[in-house]
Order: sequence, then structure tokens, then C-alpha cells
Amino acid sequence: MKKYSFFKVFGLAILVYLIYQGAVFLISDFQITNDKNPPKMKLSEIINISDGRVKYTLNNYIRKDFVGFNAIIDKKYFITVTKLGKIHSGYEILRTDKKLSKEARFNFFAPSNIEDKSGRYIDLNNFPFSTKKNYYYVDKGNIFNINQSEFYEVEGDFSFLNISFGNEDKRDFGYGGYQGKQSISFISHKGDLYVLNLIPIGSAPYISLHNLSKI
Repeated sequence: MKKYSFFKVFGLAILVYLIYQGAVFLISDFQITNDKNPPKMKLSEIINISDGRVKYTLNNYIRKDFVGFNAIIDKKYFITVTKLGKIHSGYEILRTDKKLSKEARFNFFAPSNIEDKSGRYIDLNNFPFSTKKNYYYVDKGNIFNINQSEFYEVEGDFSFLNISFGNEDKRDFGYGGYQGKQSISFISHKGDLYVLNLIPIGSAPYISLHNLSKI
């Protein structure tokens, strides 16, 4: 009888723990919200692409603070812009091949439309991130070019890219889902570090963000 009671209490404790963890995750998930209002920041403010070429599709917020937007450029290229955190003096963008930790909890940004193929995940527990040392890791694909002429742009054919802050093996922010040629760019603006993901739509040819800004 005592043995039965022990397992009953143990099972109940596990159930309560799982319910608690689920509730915590759902509550944190509600911290990411969006709307389709005119964006508080335009793409032209951070890169040389005129607003006449851009159609904004969604704004993203974390804890009601504006953190970026999704947009379509020239009706051919889908771009997401996300604020990562404040820039620290002498910040670096570094590539790493260090294996990522499997222990991670993160939330997802809701897709804005059918062109939004590369899902974004984020660890809300550590946002906004410290952007002193920023590591990125590409999995399931390859990098064919890194352009640092005006800003740091990673070009490759991949489906997963993780960004870590401070520790190389953390899963702080990243992209996953779309397999194909795309680019990830790091751009500073008014003391904040932004990351941009550019993907061609349909049969549009791949082009880097550096080249797209020169058209």
C-alpha cells in the first residue's frame, strides 16, 4: 500500500511539473506579438534600398517593444529584420564550428505569409542579447561567401543557422526550415545590432543583400 502511494505521489509530482513547464512556455510565447501597421523603422534607414521597392508585411514585438519587421523587396525577395540587442564597443561577428548544446528552450516568430519560409527561434530568457562577441554556426549546408565590405553578410546554401552570444555553443537565436541559397547579414543602427535574412521568392535568382542594395 505504501509502495502504491509512493508511485501515486511521484506520478502526480511529474504531472504538476509538466503542467508548470507547459504554462511557463506558453506565457513566454505570448511575449512575441505582431501587427500589420506601418513599421516604426523603415528598411531604408539601415540599408540603401528605397522604400518604393519595399512592401512591409508584418511587424514583430517582444514584450510590446518593436524588434523588427518582415518585408518583400522588388516583389522577388523576402527579408526579415530583427533587433538582437545593444552594441558593445569592439563587438565581433565570429564563425564557429563548435557543436551546439542540446539544452535549449526557445520561442518562435509567427510566419507572416507563404514566403516566410525560414522560421526564426529565440531564447527569450536572455533577450535583449549582449552583442560583444557574436558567434554563428551553419548546419545542414555550406557557406560560399562572406562579404564584409559595408556590413557583415554570410552567403550560403543551408537550412539552419544559429547565432550565439558570449558562448559559442548556445542556441540564442537562429533560423531553420528553408533549404536553399540565402544570406544572413549583421548591421548596426543607432546603437543596436540587427540581423537580416534574405531569401529569393519562387523562381527569382539568388542575389546577395550587398548587390540588391546597389540595384
